[in-house]
Amino acid sequence: MPAIATHQHGSSSRQAARARFLVGQDVELRARESQYVDELTKLRDANEGIAAFLERRDPHWSNA
Repeated sequence: MPAIATHQHGSSSRQAARARFLVGQDVELRARESQYVDELTKLRDANEGIAAFLERRDPHWSNA
């Protein structure tokens, strides 16, 4: 029976470590996503692409 208790404790530790890892990854991903979106929305073509998609029309690219 002690082996089961040890196994459960080890599993709990792994779950806690995984949860901390995933929280860190989520924070990093959100930071990178914000950086990417902030830079991308400065481009006229990026905004045109989004507008064209939402309006269900072909985009008119300006390469700017």
